[in-house]
Amino acid sequence: MRMNLILSKLSLVTRKEEAARAAEEERRQKEEEEKRAAEAALQQKKLKEKEKKRKDLRQEKLERHADEARRRKKEREKEKLLKKKQEGKLLR
Repeated sequence: MRMNLILSKLSLVTRKEEAARAAEEERRQKEEEEKRAAEAALQQKKLKEKEKKRKDLRQEKLERHADEARRRKKEREKEKLLKKKQEGKLLR
């Protein structure tokens, strides 16, 4: 009888230890999963920022090109106007 009592107490302690180990393992796995999720979110954020920066640079380049084209067009119009004025003066 005494042996059964000792074995049952030992079994109870073993089960508690196993439960504690299982809980610790579950907690560790959950932490790792959260860490991986956080890393993935950070990676995604960096990727979005990089894509936004690329788009912004492209837009800036397009705007510079358009500004330059407008400037050249204005210069050509001024030259044409100046040429017409000079031709008008020569005709008089």
